[in-house]
Amino acid sequence: MEPRQRREEGKRGGVVGRGARPNPQAKGGADHNETRRKLYATDPEYADKQRRAARDAYRKENPLGPSKLTNGLLLAGTQREVIAGDMDHPVTVVTYTIPEAARALGKSELTFKRWIQEDLMPEPILMDTTRGYRHYSAGEVTVMANVLARHEREFAYYTAKHELTKHALLQAVQGYRSTYI
Repeated sequence: MEPRQRREEGKRGGVVGRGARPNPQAKGGADHNETRRKLYATDPEYADKQRRAARDAYRKENPLGPSKLTNGLLLAGTQREVIAGDMDHPVTVVTYTIPEAARALGKSELTFKRWIQEDLMPEPILMDTTRGYRHYSAGEVTVMANVLARHEREFAYYTAKHELTKHALLQAVQGYRSTYI
């Protein structure tokens, strides 16, 4: 008998196709998924473990390229006369405006300003004596670059969810400021 004839006879003869058969294991799988979802929602350690496993599996298939910041800053700063809030006289140092700092870190100006606005990046404390623009010192930008380069080894982006990076960035800049500014 030809395959086409067998198919036609199967339709007429009341033979049930493969898709219509009940799967006896389907119920057990649904229960297992429901259990995992509940565990994921209630156990933060389990959820974190699962997220890490998923991220590691994804990164194995889609590795990140090297960070732009591994060789240092992408733009040199400019020497300017600036003053900080508690200084009694201006000093001349290499500084970066906010747009310059963004370009030096390989980010867009809008992204960098959003990070400052969302407290993901510390605000600059140095002020230009001629125009009053806010500036970062070269050391602050270098410290930011180091923290962001470490972050970019694991993630392709930086958002408010990345609490560890946020705290590391703020602490690194505060540490630099307390020592040098």
